[in-house]
Amino acid sequence: MKNAKRSYSIIIWVMLISILLFQYVININLYKKPPSDRWSKEVHVGKGEIKNNPVLIKDDDKIIVGYQNKDQLCLVVTDRVGKKLDEKSYDVNEDFIMDTTLVKTKDGYLFNFRSTENSVGYIGTLVLDKDFNKIDDRKITNVNAMCQLEDNLLLISYNDRLELINTETSYKTSINTKKVNMISAVKNKDGYFISLLQDERDFRAVYIKDNKFQEIRDIITIERRDNLTYSNLACSQDDKYGYILVEQRYKGEFMGTRVIQFDLNGDEAILKELKVNDNKNVYDNVGVYSEEGARFLATTERVFGKKDIQESIVDYVIKDGEVKFFDYATRLRNLCIYPSISQDTMAFISFSGQNQYNVNLASMNDEFKEVNNVPRSSEYVMAFTAMLQGSLYALAYVFVYGLRWIIPSLLLVGIISFFDYSISTSKRLKLFIGSGIITTIIKIMSIISVVYAQYYYAIPDVIASKFIGVIICIIISFFSYALAYEIYKKDLDNVMMISFSVGLLIDTALTLLVFVPSMV
Repeated sequence: MKNAKRSYSIIIWVMLISILLFQYVININLYKKPPSDRWSKEVHVGKGEIKNNPVLIKDDDKIIVGYQNKDQLCLVVTDRVGKKLDEKSYDVNEDFIMDTTLVKTKDGYLFNFRSTENSVGYIGTLVLDKDFNKIDDRKITNVNAMCQLEDNLLLISYNDRLELINTETSYKTSINTKKVNMISAVKNKDGYFISLLQDERDFRAVYIKDNKFQEIRDIITIERRDNLTYSNLACSQDDKYGYILVEQRYKGEFMGTRVIQFDLNGDEAILKELKVNDNKNVYDNVGVYSEEGARFLATTERVFGKKDIQESIVDYVIKDGEVKFFDYATRLRNLCIYPSISQDTMAFISFSGQNQYNVNLASMNDEFKEVNNVPRSSEYVMAFTAMLQGSLYALAYVFVYGLRWIIPSLLLVGIISFFDYSISTSKRLKLFIGSGIITTIIKIMSIISVVYAQYYYAIPDVIASKFIGVIICIIISFFSYALAYEIYKKDLDNVMMISFSVGLLIDTALTLLVFVPSMV
């Protein structure tokens, strides 16, 4: 009997360790995965109180990322796989920065920011040499928008015109137009596609071909509604249609993104609601050139594993008016926003805590992925932490789900215990075994009705079969009540409920450790 008790105890400890290892392996397999086959894992390159999109350009073998941190502009320089080489910060004495751009010049770089002074828009420019040292600063007034088209092309909207500047050659060209509320631009096969919003309702488009503005085209006029505002314009196109995306807010609340789809060779324009993966909560859209169709980066909700939901960057393509496919570009469990892209590399912002945000890089480049998609020590730590959290939840859920079989079994054993002194030893042992079987059946029915009915979507694939779940429940119950049975046999003078409760507690804890971490 002593050897049997010791053997059952060892088996229970082995089951406990196996269950914890099972949960850990599930977590580590989840945490170490890149966001998709297309995109790499993130590389952290900066941090600050950031309120708008970072900017980035690629220069030879360098990746240069710019971002705002309070009243400073910051630059981070990395090699082509994201290893940090240099970083700089510049005081600009302006904490209301609306957006930034970063472009090359013949002798270095221009780091631009847009703000207002006495209600008049302006662009402040830091003139940097090739080593990113500040050598001058400039200011342009009466500006209401700016947009970066390439590493050396800047589009500026004045009150009366749009101006295109090649910052490496100093070439300029412009087209007269009334004041715009927002602009966005994207490269296409023949040049550039620019979308405009004027008078808060008139959407227009203009193309740049051979470094010349083409005629401005009216796309659609949307009737104004009280308390409805538009923000964050984005555009792209496929072979047949152009797409202008604009966010809608009613009394400041996000109401979704509208898609203005228009025929490139006709006058037809229609309005649609944007959905990616059946989710209409898609914002911070940025147009990207692609031969696959009208490509965009944006923030939307993503389910990690089976149940965890977080807002991540998504890379999607619209073709012939429909979202044809998408890939997730980030995998962090924190909010990811403000994507910006140059060629095959993206910068984005992720929430760090206490008004702090991280600046990250990710890439579709094979070399970048080879270097950065390796397992990281932080991923093992996060997986271990998640395993511990799941275990604590499992113990807490004894009072949520465990009571479904604990209460009936204790009532049954309590009644038996009340009469056990008048029952023979052999019958008491048989009643103990019978109580264990009945409790196991009630437990299995509870697990099926809760786990495999209400939370079937959250169960790991390896235990997704009800049959596997039932077998696990039986094995755990058998060894739990076998140990309790040996304890009871040792001292039959004790009340049955005491020994039975030991098995019940072990059975409940181990069972919930298997299933609950996937449910919470």
